[in-house]
Amino acid sequence: RIPVEWEQKLGESAYRDFLSHQEVMKEGPAVTALGEMTQRLTEQIAERWREPAQQQQVELVLERPSQKLWAAVHPRYLEQVLYNLLDNALRVSPPDSRLCLGVSASGDTVCLAVSDQGPGIAPEHQQRVFERFFQVDAARTGNHSHFGIGLSLCKAMIGVHGGRIELNSELGQGSTFR
Repeated sequence: RIPVEWEQKLGESAYRDFLSHQEVMKEGPAVTALGEMTQRLTEQIAERWREPAQQQQVELVLERPSQKLWAAVHPRYLEQVLYNLLDNALRVSPPDSRLCLGVSASGDTVCLAVSDQGPGIAPEHQQRVFERFFQVDAARTGNHSHFGIGLSLCKAMIGVHGGRIELNSELGQGSTFR
């Protein structure tokens, strides 16, 4: 059994994710004005995750271009997407591994990526990871310690921006969500 404070935190977090998912599905495209994505937002997010990563003996690396990237974003949604992806990646990262938050641009498209060196995701689960309530751990081990809302929420929030989320993963090699 997990400690009560973890259970309460997990419950609150899952509840917030569920409410966010409902909000995104209702709101539709609510993207705000142009905002600088690299210097402020990703640095702030990486800084917030540095200590939890260090506690697990995981190196967190922020890779970004030297030029500023501008995009129309909903800052809270973007922050929630990165939170969910980094939380998932850190949860599966073994000690002495590397977790990478990357930002890049190709033409008029900005790409964010979170890569880990965890166990990877089996090919038969890769198409389902973005389904609401699907959990790779539960499918593989029967462990239902999370609710399977996070990646579905990421997909919806990225969709609000006119984007898409993709998974590249190989068993034993880790995963990249881009």
